[in-house]
Amino acid sequence: MLNEFFEQMIEAVFKNFGHLNRFMGAGLMAPFGALRDDEFQEEHAVQAALDMRTALNDLQERWVSSESEARDAMTSLRINTGRAIVGNIGSKQRMEFTSIGESIKLASRHEGATRDRAVDILVSGYSDVAAPSRFPFEPIGEISIREKRKALEPT
Repeated sequence: MLNEFFEQMIEAVFKNFGHLNRFMGAGLMAPFGALRDDEFQEEHAVQAALDMRTALNDLQERWVSSESEARDAMTSLRINTGRAIVGNIGSKQRMEFTSIGESIKLASRHEGATRDRAVDILVSGYSDVAAPSRFPFEPIGEISIREKRKALEPT
């Protein structure tokens, strides 16, 4: 079922000119406009999220009919615009294609906000400004993002 899920999600990303960065448990990260210039990267990311939502709804209907335990799968899609380092990072022993930067951290920290605000797709204000004409965004107010820091302990 997870492979079936990823097949549909990745198809939505590729269809909308995104790239698969990596799998993260039962989720994935997909940058848009990172490997080639794309003046519509925000619109493509939002459309991919909408396509993912539709695909998941279709999968859930199929899973319900087969009485699968995965029928209650939830989406939590976050879209943020910003600068990031994207590419192969690592060493001679191990290289990984990845994205790093503050804009990536911000998108990942929005996950709790999707649950708190009962939304499945959350688009940051930066992305909203870049793609306002094609999608009817609904403001949900400011979201507080807590910085997770560990206290330094003497050794």
